[in-house]
Amino acid sequence: MMYDALHKNIIHLEWDLAESALATDAGREMAKDALKGDYPLHMACERRAPPSSITALLDAHPGAAAVPGRTASLPLHIAAERNCPPSVIVTLVRSYPEALDREDGSGRLPLDFPQRNDICREALNRPSACWIEDVEKEDYLRRVARKRTLLRQKMVQLRCAVAISAERRDRTRRAIEELEPALEAHEAYGRRHAAEEGRLRDVEERVRGRMRDLSSRIDALGSALGKSSAEADDGGSGGRGGRSASAATKCSYMTESQMECEKLVGKMAKIKGDVRGLRDVVSSLDQINSAPSIVGTKVGKAPISVVTKESSLAEDHIWKIDI
Repeated sequence: MMYDALHKNIIHLEWDLAESALATDAGREMAKDALKGDYPLHMACERRAPPSSITALLDAHPGAAAVPGRTASLPLHIAAERNCPPSVIVTLVRSYPEALDREDGSGRLPLDFPQRNDICREALNRPSACWIEDVEKEDYLRRVARKRTLLRQKMVQLRCAVAISAERRDRTRRAIEELEPALEAHEAYGRRHAAEEGRLRDVEERVRGRMRDLSSRIDALGSALGKSSAEADDGGSGGRGGRSASAATKCSYMTESQMECEKLVGKMAKIKGDVRGLRDVVSSLDQINSAPSIVGTKVGKAPISVVTKESSLAEDHIWKIDI
């Protein structure tokens, strides 16, 4: 048993203060405290509380409508005995329809109390099964309305999501359309690079083959020159002048050939450096993710033209050496 502010407000008929208290968590907890066997709902019905106060008490503690008070009377018995307004009677019946079939401490049903209002009399004389059916129907319709509201909200969210998805799809399509020419140009640029690299490899192989052939010829010329020098040393003085002149001619020719070979070796080394640089550029281009930036850059074009030019110069020099 507890006597708190809510009980005090009801006893002193301070209904505005009672409703203000019931709007708080503490007030709703007070509605569950009984005073001498009566809950605040029993006390309010006994003092003919206004309908708003009865509704607030039922919202705070709905189970109080099914609990007998100190005289073994339910709130509906007390309201019927005190001739409460029709709205209070109907609210109590809807909260607990089975109260129509229960007797109080004196063995009386709610309909046994005389009523001055026809609506109250009709509500108390109506079978509880009809009230239960109405309450269940109202609960069902309330749940259906709640679900319908939730479905409408979900439909609005889905429409927004579909609109956002369509906008993203359009942006993606436009981006793809803008990137297609750049990708095609990049692929063509890659094919040209591959063709240039293949041609450079062919030039490199030909240069290497000619270098090997030139080296073998120089070695053969050196061997022949050595033999000629040995024969010139062993021969007489009469043939020594002609052979010496021939040996000098071959020696100068070999010296020129060696100089040409050294030049060619230097150009070959430069070609190899350019080829390595080109391969580095191609590998760096493959790592770039942005197609427009790949297409727009001019890195790699200059090394291709330089290497091609040096390769042609190397070929010209090779063909000019005639041993």
